Amino acid sequence: MHLSAAVALLICNNCQEVEERSAPEVMQVLSQEIKQADFIVHSKVIEIHGVCAKCAVTMAEQY
Repeated sequence: MHLSAAVALLICNNCQEVEERSAPEVMQVLSQEIKQADFIVHSKVIEIHGVCAKCAVTMAEQY
């Protein structure tokens, strides 16, 4: 499986907004690790959970 086309999903825990970001450097490192482990990939998903910029501003304004 070719990992360079994969994306990272940035998921806001506050508003549930999901942003797809290209992550070629991350995928390159993962590809190397997978190859070294002789691992067969069936699917790939990178999810990063946190707070988006819009919600961070709104939260900061509330305090």
